[in-house]
Amino acid sequence: MPYVTQMLQLYEQSIDAIRDGDEPAGKLTIGVSESLMIYYLPRLIPAFSEKYPHVRLEVKSVDYADLITQLKYGDYDVALLVEMADWEPSEVTLSTVRVEELKFVGALSTTPLTEQTMFVAERTRSWQQRVRSSMRKVIELPSIEAVKQCVLSGLGVSLLPSFVVQNELQAGSLQELHEAHPRDQVGIFTVHHEKKWVSASMNAFLKEVHILN
Repeated sequence: MPYVTQMLQLYEQSIDAIRDGDEPAGKLTIGVSESLMIYYLPRLIPAFSEKYPHVRLEVKSVDYADLITQLKYGDYDVALLVEMADWEPSEVTLSTVRVEELKFVGALSTTPLTEQTMFVAERTRSWQQRVRSSMRKVIELPSIEAVKQCVLSGLGVSLLPSFVVQNELQAGSLQELHEAHPRDQVGIFTVHHEKKWVSASMNAFLKEVHILN
């Protein structure tokens, strides 16, 4: 079955190459992590669509647990995601868009840190492991935005990329717990399978991601 899938992908790629030449056009499927859907895509999609009106973007939520397989078999043409800055997966071509600090944050509280609840998003385990082992109670939620709202409500603390909480930190509704963790960093990456044919549409998307950085 994987062989059949690969043959169909090669056929579709050849049709696209003949039909479109060097002009970006056709469908481009992007896997995107949830936080970037909220905080990055609202800028990226309008700018890209204005430049390349003949490209039809299809956006899917990234499944981190099965990412390499999904890239290999064409569930996504390319992925845009957040991982630890030193992330080095195999079988893919990786490009760093930018690096962000992780912020350990909470609302104003007199509760000792070790007695607070740690809120984590299900798909952010790679960086949440940095502090969760020291917390007495950990609650997993389905989205990074749900985590932020719980922290804003004073229900606990979390470790989040700076682009997720920068407005709240500036407004004072969240505070950074500087003493609680080292200055870890995450990267925003584009990723595609190392054997993936880079179409004109995909190449245009990769360039636009870096332009908007």
